Amino acid sequence: MRNYQVLETSRTHALRQRGRMRDTLCTLALTLSAVSCGDATTGPYYQAKAAPPSGLSVALQIATPPSGATDTLAITAAGDSVSASALLGLSGCMDYSVVAGQVSGLLVITVIETPSNRLCILVETPATFRAVVSSLPKGDYRVEYRKRIAPPQQAPFERVLGRQSILIP
Repeated sequence: MRNYQVLETSRTHALRQRGRMRDTLCTLALTLSAVSCGDATTGPYYQAKAAPPSGLSVALQIATPPSGATDTLAITAAGDSVSASALLGLSGCMDYSVVAGQVSGLLVITVIETPSNRLCILVETPATFRAVVSSLPKGDYRVEYRKRIAPPQQAPFERVLGRQSILIP
């Protein structure tokens, strides 16, 4: 019986260590990408000071991009909906969600990336992230599309993917 308890304790300790190592590696990878990423059109990541605006009905669709796709951004209106899409990195190590809300006359759509609890290899492949905000009243909207990275036990990082004015007739 004693050998079994020692074996079980060793196994539990090893699993805890593996979980800590994975969390540390995810945090390091997210921090490095947040600090070093950015380009002339979208700007760098910055430390987010508040939760993203929410409260609007929004759905996220993730799809494989067509071959030869480049880093494109599209913000469009159709009917009573606004759609924002961008080519971003997709990893099996992350969970993705989307929120949308209005603040000071600005419609903010935010894709949120959080580390998952799955055991995985941190590899990203390109994917088209399309967020659709539905049931909007008619009007003029200034739209901002953002990506937010939320590492565990750290403040989140954000960057603006694009901005555009949209009219829903």
